[in-house]
Amino acid sequence: MMSGTAVPKTDHDAHDDHGARVDHATAVRHAIGDIRDPALEQRLRAAIDGKTKPLGALGRIEGLAMRIGAVLGSAAPVLTQPQMLVCAADHG
Repeated sequence: MMSGTAVPKTDHDAHDDHGARVDHATAVRHAIGDIRDPALEQRLRAAIDGKTKPLGALGRIEGLAMRIGAVLGSAAPVLTQPQMLVCAADHG
């Protein structure tokens, strides 16, 4: 288990308490902690499924709504200043 307080900048900086290397994703998960809340997930799922629509009709938007609710810790999340980042490249 890692006890560090900062997320390493590269994979090479990530080590556990015993000096063993860990991957960056593991270090990030440890720094953020577990946001899963089964009771909140049930309330979010009920709110999404209770809409007047066929179950799953919104596709990936339903999953996004679940993630936003989990991150914000709310069964009725509100994005007060939503923003979008678009990245594009031409590698040809």
